[in-house]
Amino acid sequence: MNVYLFELKALLKNTLIWTASLLGVLLILMLGIYPLFERSADDILRMLRGFPPQFSALFGLGSFSVFSIGGFFGFSFGYIGLVGAIMAAAIALASFSREKRVKCTDFLLVKPMSRQSIFAAKLAAGAALLLAANTPYIACCLSIFYRGGVKIKEALPASLSLLLTQAVFFALGALYAVAGRRVRSVSGIAVGFGFSGFLLSALVGILKENAVRFAAPLKYFDPADVFRLGRFDAPYARTGAAVIAACLLVSFVLFCQKDTHAA
Repeated sequence: MNVYLFELKALLKNTLIWTASLLGVLLILMLGIYPLFERSADDILRMLRGFPPQFSALFGLGSFSVFSIGGFFGFSFGYIGLVGAIMAAAIALASFSREKRVKCTDFLLVKPMSRQSIFAAKLAAGAALLLAANTPYIACCLSIFYRGGVKIKEALPASLSLLLTQAVFFALGALYAVAGRRVRSVSGIAVGFGFSGFLLSALVGILKENAVRFAAPLKYFDPADVFRLGRFDAPYARTGAAVIAACLLVSFVLFCQKDTHAA
């Protein structure tokens, strides 16, 4: 029984759909809306002056740099990241809660395969799917940035921001799937993860409090930092890496040691 290949096959269709959705959102925003946004900069600025500052911050429009390709990509990442976060959480939840949802955990665990190997196979399958989905996404981003005259030292980390953000939500989804007693709806919980992250990101923009950002996973690897600082903001990037490591470590320990109920 090859758990890795089984998970790849079981999750491939949904991953392809999510990948197409990610590319669609990226291309619509960067190739469809950004040129209009750039040409109408003066009109948009006049319109924004008529709204409270909190309104602009809520939608990530608080900076005039949003009219540059890097600034607009940073603004767009709130929506691209939302789709990517739901996708990553859904992959983790579907994989790590599969046997729990169909009540056959005991059937899997009595097979001649250690729990450590099963966890590693599920983790490897999820990582492979995320890498596969990000390959065309990164290629599209680099192409867009090249056309916009963005230097590779900024274009590459900005393009990788989605994969790193998805790693955070994958780890959170895996922890929820392993620690929870039951997972009733993969899609419902994944959407909850994604929109929670989106709302926390909006809260960061409204409150302008750096401390709040540590609780906003969509802001750990923010491409806006790359275009502003030339790199990811180190304290938040380290927090993101710590969240990934901690969630996966706890998930591994629980998966290997937690008692399971017979079906």
